[in-house]
Amino acid sequence: MKRRLFWLLAISGAVWLYLKRGATRPEPVSHVPAPAPPVDPAEELRRKLDRTKEQEPPVSYPAEPDPAPAEVLGVEQPEGSSGDDPAEPAAPVVSEELDARRREIHERARSAADEMHGTSSDSSD
Repeated sequence: MKRRLFWLLAISGAVWLYLKRGATRPEPVSHVPAPAPPVDPAEELRRKLDRTKEQEPPVSYPAEPDPAPAEVLGVEQPEGSSGDDPAEPAAPVVSEELDARRREIHERARSAADEMHGTSSDSSD
């Protein structure tokens, strides 16, 4: 019983010393700063846009226009049209070589499709 009383007094003394000497209490706040005024998001975006417009250099366009789409694709144009008149688009001339290549690809695709259909019908039997 004496041991329990001793430990109880020792712990309570340690707590009293901690509270009295070791722990400093925070001082109360005397001045609370005023909250910042609410910022309008739209106004902030306008300011950012104005800043970027001021910093942005003027856009310079290339001296030569881009090539016509037919030139990029390698399709021949008829001799009478230069491709410069956008009001009247010229139909590209299909060369015989291109037409033969197209037929060859279509034939290979058809044979591959027929082969797949034949294979799928064999496995279902």
